[in-house]
Amino acid sequence: MAGLDRRRAAGRSPQLPVHGLPAHAAGGGALNLYATDSHAFDADIVAVAQAFASYATLAMANDHLNNVQVTLSQHVDAAMDSEAVIEQAKGIIIGERHCTPDQAFAGLTTMARATNRTVREAAQAMVERTAETAGQQ
Repeated sequence: MAGLDRRRAAGRSPQLPVHGLPAHAAGGGALNLYATDSHAFDADIVAVAQAFASYATLAMANDHLNNVQVTLSQHVDAAMDSEAVIEQAKGIIIGERHCTPDQAFAGLTTMARATNRTVREAAQAMVERTAETAGQQ
């Protein structure tokens, strides 16, 4: 640190040693090492730092894969919920109109377009409206 202080006192920008180590993982990256001593990075330090970079890369890759799995699981859950409510709405339409499942879905998509909603939103509204009506009887 004394050398750093002398350089600052002399009004010069300190030239600090930097060593970059590649991080081999999806997305790449690097581990950068900084030091105040100009002889800080000998072969042993670089070897230990490279081992650390390798382990850190594995941890980051595992975290990324975990995040991908969580997102995929959430999308599958949402899709299953959407499918269930759409099937319920189709059942309501079939019961009311005595039509085929394809005709019920066509009617549901027409209703969604007419109300500027997604098929899932229109189906959810229909199921809720039917449940409220059934609860009032």
